[in-house]
Amino acid sequence: MVSEKADVRRIQVLVVDDDNLARSLVMEVLESMGLSCAQAGSGEEAIRWFAEKRADLVLLDIVMPGMDGLETLRVLKEMDPQAMVVMITGQREFNSVVEAMRLGAFDYVSKPFQIPILENSVQRALDRHKMILERDRLVQELQAAKSLLEGEVVRRSGMAAVGTLAAGVAHEFNNLIGAMLGYAELAIRSGESRLQEQAMQVVLKSCARAKRIIGNLLVYARRQQAEPQTCRLSELMENTLALLERDFHKKEIEVHREVLGDDSAFCDPGQIAQVLFSVIDNAREAMHSGGKLTVTIDSTGPDHRIVIAD
Repeated sequence: MVSEKADVRRIQVLVVDDDNLARSLVMEVLESMGLSCAQAGSGEEAIRWFAEKRADLVLLDIVMPGMDGLETLRVLKEMDPQAMVVMITGQREFNSVVEAMRLGAFDYVSKPFQIPILENSVQRALDRHKMILERDRLVQELQAAKSLLEGEVVRRSGMAAVGTLAAGVAHEFNNLIGAMLGYAELAIRSGESRLQEQAMQVVLKSCARAKRIIGNLLVYARRQQAEPQTCRLSELMENTLALLERDFHKKEIEVHREVLGDDSAFCDPGQIAQVLFSVIDNAREAMHSGGKLTVTIDSTGPDHRIVIAD
């Protein structure tokens, strides 16, 4: 039978070992770390438990009667490729350890146990598990935001250039998601704290960029309440040009900006953004052979003048 000390509020660890004494020792160490433990005396029992409940971490003995640790590891990875597993091994099982790492085990600890080494391995495995979950959560949120905003723009904007805007959104978010996945994976796999910190900084910058895109698109989609406010016309211009950057590059269009005077204006940014997008995109469509597009914001007189020339 699989016995369990349940506490759903804590991280769940499954300990799999046919040796009762070894299993009890490991559980005592884990519980002293504030973790919730379940235990299984065989690979078959572990698979049945994992199929019903899952675990944040599995500590798995290699040598067991019946289904051994390597076969159990294969099945666990088939059930959940992200399963975090630390192998428990004897002193003479080097080849089995190599095979376990090839199959996707995170780490291994040797019997007889050295408690500090066991605690360190468990903590590192849980840290990586947390990073993987956070990475997956962020990617899911970005993908959901991308789909939502593309649909929102199509539904609400009423612009003829919806297809161009949606393509720009997709391109921006695909780049961000790709960067986040790559650097998050680097942070997860790297054992060097310096590389982990650098990788996570890139992830954070990508998240900040995604947040700005969402804010800009909510203005275009009129999801935010439309009310006049003080804004910089140059910022609205840059946001518009950023969404069209991919198309400018494809048509070899060189964009020049010019801002004259104080471009602060009291206006509805959503309306201004939609007008800017429509006019600039129309100019882009008319430039069949590339060339230079100039956007000028002239605030030197009593009124603001926006001139778009191709």
